[in-house]
Amino acid sequence: MKRRRVTLSLKNTVLWNPSTDLDNGLYAFKPEALGFLKALVQHHEVYLVIQVNNNEEQQQIQHLLQQNHLQGFDERKILFCQKEQGKIHLVRHLEAQIHIEGGWEQDDGEEIVRQLKPFVPKIIWVQKHQRQVALGASVESVQNVTDTSFSKDLLSQ
Repeated sequence: MKRRRVTLSLKNTVLWNPSTDLDNGLYAFKPEALGFLKALVQHHEVYLVIQVNNNEEQQQIQHLLQQNHLQGFDERKILFCQKEQGKIHLVRHLEAQIHIEGGWEQDDGEEIVRQLKPFVPKIIWVQKHQRQVALGASVESVQNVTDTSFSKDLLSQ
């Protein structure tokens, strides 16, 4: 069975940062989301796309991912970028069937979702403060990545 290609923007979906200081991220896994990520890696071809503000933040996130051994995950599929356009380019280039977006510290990802919508069949948009934005049936908007039917199906496998 061919595994679906899923791109996952890590910030605000699986990782969270309680700090408001962009230069000093204190990233950690959301407790409920680590199980989701592990199941996702087991059942799909997953690429992690992470928009970072600096090299220190990239190193911290890499270390966090290494500490939480994702069995079967190819570390070459961890992709970093510094700008939203870089994230959009990566997701489009990978031709994901599903993209999970959470934005980053300064933005909830709405523009990324809008630009990817014509190219990605299914987008799950995780918003901290959910608001009603009409983007069509291919975009599912939730406050927590584990609240989607996709997640519930995945975790029951």
